[in-house]
This record gives sequence, C-alpha cells and structure tokens, in this order.
Amino acid sequence: MLIKKRLLTPGPTQLPERVRFAMARDMMHHRKPEFCAIARECGEKLRIAFGTEQPVLTLAASGTGAMVAAVTNLFAPGEEVIVLQAGKFAERWTKIAESRNLTVHVVSIPWGEAASPERLRAALAEHPGAKGVLVQLSETSTGVMHPIRELAEIVRNTDALMVVDGISGVLIAPCPMDEWGIDCLVTGSQKGVM
Repeated sequence: MLIKKRLLTPGPTQLPERVRFAMARDMMHHRKPEFCAIARECGEKLRIAFGTEQPVLTLAASGTGAMVAAVTNLFAPGEEVIVLQAGKFAERWTKIAESRNLTVHVVSIPWGEAASPERLRAALAEHPGAKGVLVQLSETSTGVMHPIRELAEIVRNTDALMVVDGISGVLIAPCPMDEWGIDCLVTGSQKGVM
C-alpha cells in the first residue's frame, strides 16, 4: 500500500505535483537575468491580482510573516491601532501588534459575524489617534467575509492606514486595493492564490 504524506499545516490546499517537481530542479541564482525575468513577470501579475498600480513585495515568509512585516514597517512602537477581531486569525493581528509595542484597541465581534461599518466608525471616533485599522478580508476560522470596501471607505477619511489580511481570501473574493482604498494587503501563496 502506498502511503503519501500530506502536509496540511500551510493548507488547506495541496502542493501540486508540477510545483514539487519544479522545486527539484537546480536553483537559479537570484541575480541572473533568468531569475530577474521571472521576478518581473510575477510582479506584473501580482499587481493585477491585487488590483494595484503599486509594486507588490514578495516575501520568503508565511502569511503570518507578511502580517508581522506589515505591522513592523507601518507602525512605530507606542502608536495606536484598531483591530477588528472576529475570529482566531484576527486574534493574530492583536498578538503581533502587542508584540511590536503598539497600543491596541480591540473591537470584539462575535465569531461568525462580520465587522460592521458602524462599529468601526465608533472605534475611530473613540480613538482618533489610531494610525491603523487591522482586519481580515475573510476570517478563516469562521468563513465570514468582512465588508472591506465599506470599512476602507470609512478609514480613507482618517489619518489611519487600512491593513487587510487577505491570506485566505485574495483571488477568491474581490479585494482591489487601489479601487477600495486599501493601504496594505497581505496574502500567502497556499490558500486563495494556490
């Protein structure tokens, strides 16, 4: 009997055989023309996927690594952020922000419910010094889609940055950065992008 190991930790998608075989080839040097051409093509396609004219940064990290990079590079210790927390993965925003010594204002939303524009508007009024709003496009633990377009419209009228975790939602659900006014959108290659 053939037993094939399945690593679902980064999932829920499986790694296609063609990708596994491509990874078995010799590495190419990251400063050679062949690699630069691939990186340029990927960058162009990622801008289309993200709905942005801005460059898309590719990180050799997990989705959580991208979230940490966003928080670390967008906010200084001591600054205030609002986290719309409606599930297990939204809790990750809170932990990351706290670990970077940010002042975190959590808007607790019952699991299974979407963040409401009214709750965000109230949180921004209560914390006018907030430099960012952190939220999921879709909360993986519950399957709920948040109304990012409406939330971003509210944030656009403040000095705060709209930061969206699209790890499980990018390319599955619409989330055009430029059109909706999203300042930072992070994803991973193992969910919707796969």
